[in-house]
Formats: sequence, structure tokens, C-alpha cells
Amino acid sequence: MAPSHVHWPNGGTPPWTRRRFFGLAAGSAALLTVPPLLAGCSGLPFARPATAPATPPPATTAQPRRGGTLRIAFSGSAQRLDPATMTLNEEYNVTLAIYNNLVRVDPQLRPQPELATSWQSSDDLKTWTFSLRQGVRFHHGKVFNADDVVFTFRRLLDPRTASAARSILSFMEGVEKTDDHTVLFHLKQANADLPMILGFAQGRILPSDRGDEQIAREPSGTGPFRFKELVPGDRVTMVRNPDYWEPGLPYLDEVRHVTMPEQASQTAALTGGTIEMIWQLNLEAKPTLDADPGVVVAQVESGGYQPIVMRSDRPPFDDNRLRLAMKYVVDRPQMRQAVLLGLGSLGTDHPIPPVNPFYSDQGIRQRDVEKARQLLKEAGYPDGINLTLYTTAGRPGLVEQAVAFKEMAAPAGIRIDVQKVPNSVYWADYWMKKDFIVSNWNFRPTVDETLSTAYHSEAKWNEAHWKSPKLDDLIVGARGVRDADRRKQLYAEAAKILMDEGPVVVAFFRPMISAMRKSVHGFQVHPATWMDVRSTWMEG
Repeated sequence: MAPSHVHWPNGGTPPWTRRRFFGLAAGSAALLTVPPLLAGCSGLPFARPATAPATPPPATTAQPRRGGTLRIAFSGSAQRLDPATMTLNEEYNVTLAIYNNLVRVDPQLRPQPELATSWQSSDDLKTWTFSLRQGVRFHHGKVFNADDVVFTFRRLLDPRTASAARSILSFMEGVEKTDDHTVLFHLKQANADLPMILGFAQGRILPSDRGDEQIAREPSGTGPFRFKELVPGDRVTMVRNPDYWEPGLPYLDEVRHVTMPEQASQTAALTGGTIEMIWQLNLEAKPTLDADPGVVVAQVESGGYQPIVMRSDRPPFDDNRLRLAMKYVVDRPQMRQAVLLGLGSLGTDHPIPPVNPFYSDQGIRQRDVEKARQLLKEAGYPDGINLTLYTTAGRPGLVEQAVAFKEMAAPAGIRIDVQKVPNSVYWADYWMKKDFIVSNWNFRPTVDETLSTAYHSEAKWNEAHWKSPKLDDLIVGARGVRDADRRKQLYAEAAKILMDEGPVVVAFFRPMISAMRKSVHGFQVHPATWMDVRSTWMEG
């Protein structure tokens, strides 16, 4: 490991390499004491198609066959299966198989009909009418109707449910049933993105004849697979729903989400044939899997990001000069190279990615060690500062990013102790609690959801505890703007506030990369990291 007193000339490039960073991460281990559009929607600026997968799954002329068990490796384990209160990616993907939403956001980031067949809005974008699909049943036999939609959203909006969805749906006044197959959404503020937003993870439609305990322990949805068992820390098993409403689907008899915390174990299991898919691939394993003739690695551009988060409601990060110093020490191209092997796209400390149509190019902040030192001095740290940065191996790249940041910050006098925490406790005991952490966010298809979830002052998942009335006003104001150019301008203003005053370092946006055996067909990688296996089938 390079000594902390080594300085590179301002504007120079330190000798970062991918191998060097993996070596640093490994060498530090002993020191780490413990992360088609629908009619009725025309004219609204929904997201454009994402970039096509760089390496798509193998094409086949064979006809889909029924049967088989698809085993998918996840680094973490689902713990709660109530869509309203779930927080983990593993839980999002389990409930995606069990339930349906009113709207499905497809891999090209377009709203598609799911339990809603069509929708339309009033001229002021404050009243939305959704027509519901008929002939659908929940797994326990109940017929799906408008009561279930009303129940689901009233529950999300109820403070007693304590759902993070209240932040996402803060613009919503209520939901009204007009008949068994029609519901009205009444909004407090106009929102052009409502159909896209209703595709969010917490928007799974629940049966209205079940209480909280049954929802949590015996999930019953209208989705392609029925819940069979959850063994915490080991697996979740789901079986084919023979009464699923989409003709001919699903093909698989069973889907099993298998918990494998270590990437090496996932790689060995995939190449050895004891699993068929890895949900999210660590790039350290990519060369090995690229070379395996029985495996395909598939990726798509995304807006997922891994912010370095500074808790801003208490010292030392309540001083924006210190937050800016943290941003200026980062060599963003080199950080992307170290963590993503140069894949993905660069970021400048806000969460709106280039893949989103409302992205505005405001340039990439350049590394400036001298400016960082000056900001530290102005903030009252002329001799530098000692900080502890918490991270976890539970998501690809989080440890590598922490170690890279430590090395980049050292020349400015920012001395960082990286603490690696087990994924099993990181999100419950460290995230949103510690002052300095590496976090992990999936791509949200709309900017409104992205900002409302984590950056609005009242957001439940405001992980930095940062409040900006200026940003709050922009988030709310942009929702009701039909004109795409004006909306893009408002989001550019929001991005600038985050760049100049915000509590996060966003150095890059990562692609979504999955790996699967070549016997797996019909699966498409989703920019939002969702594992939709309705149409997936396997040979042999």
C-alpha cells in the first residue's frame, strides 16, 4: 500500500490500476475490523429506450420449453416480503416474481400494461383514471378488482405502515374506486410521471382480504410464481403459478433465489452448474466468466450509482466546505477504471445519469488536490482530518470504491480508515446511522422517484439527513411540467444544487451486469436490476 504522505502533482495521474486496487482491498482486509407505450399516455415525456445490452444473452431458434428450476445467486438474503416495508434488492426481486404492479416498466424504460390495461390523465395532471385487467386471481383464489388497488395505496400512504413509499408518493392525495374495474388517483400536485412511478417496487398490488401478518408471512399475489418458502440466509423458493393470466407463461417450474455472499462462490457455482444465473456480477469475476464457453455475461447501461455519503446534519459534514473538499479529491475516470474496468459513465455528484432523457451535461468535476486542501483549511482543518468510512462487500464494487477513495484523498490530508462491515448488518446498523458510508442505489426510471426517494428533505431514505428547501421546491415543481425542455431545465438546476452543496460524491454510474449459463434463454437484463423471469426458459 502506498504511504499516505506520498503526493502526486496537482493535475497529475497517480498510478491506479484495477489490480492495484484489488490488492489494496485484499491487503487491507486484516486491518478492516469489521456493504409499446399505451394510448392515453401520449405527449408525456417518458424515458427513452436505454442503450442496448453490450453483450446480449445468446439467441436461439428453439421453441421455449416448459419445466426446470432456475437458481439465481444473490449476495444478500431477503428478510421481509411485505412490499410496503421491504428495503433490499433481494426482496424487490422476490416480490417481482410473486406480484404484479399496475404498470410494468420494461427494459427499454417504457411503461407497459400489467394489472392496468390503460390510463389517461386530466388536463391538469392531477386526476388519473386507470382501467383494470379482468379475469385475474390472486394465488389464494381471490378475484382481483379495484378494492385491491385502493387497499394497496391507502396502506402505502398510511403513516402507521411506515413505508418509504410515502416519500415517493408524497404528491398523492388518495385513490378512489369508481367501479370494480376502474380507479382514480387524485394528486395534490400534478405529476406527469405517474404511470412510470407506479412500476416501483413498493407498488406491488396486494389482496385486500389479508392483514399485515398474512402479507408478511404468506405473500399471495397475481404474479407468475407462487411463494413456497423463505429460509433466511439461505434461499427463497417460488413455484410456477398454473393460473397466471399471461397466456402460456411462465415456463419455469421453480425459481430459487440462493444466498451466496462471496463472489468467488457465485462464480464457482455458475461455472460448475450448481446455479444458472448470477444477479449482479462483480467485475473481478468478469474475465473468468467471459472465457467460459458455457457462460454468457450480459450487460446494459444503467443509472445505478454508489454514492459516498456524508451525514450532513451534524459535524463534521454540516460544513459544505468539507463536503466540497471530498468531491475535489476524486479522479473520476480513474475511480471508474478501478471499480468498473472503465465501463459505465462518469458522474459529478448528483444522481441523474446519462441514460435518463432529462440528464444535462454539466461537465465532469476535475481532481484538484490544492483546492481540496484550501477548502479543508477554510473549514478549520489546516492539518487535515481523520475520518472513518464504512463499506461492505455485499454489493459489487463498494469495498474497491472505498479503498480507491482513501488513496485519492490522502494527498489532501484527508486520512481515512476504511471499515468493512458484513452485509448482514450493514444496511440495518450502519446505513443512515454512521457519518460516512458508501451506499448503493438502483436506477430509478424517473428523476422524480430518484430525487424524492433520497434527496427531498422529508424522504424516509434521505441517507445523508440533508435538507435543501431550494431542491425540495424544484422536485415538486418539475413533477407537473408537461414540456420536456422546461422539465429538463428544472432538473439541471436540481443537479447543480447537488453538485455545489449536496452531501454525496457520485463518481460514476455503473452498468447492470448479470451472468448466466448458455442453457438459459428468454431473459433480458433490466437497467433497474429487476430479474423478470416470466419468459425465461431452459434447455435440457
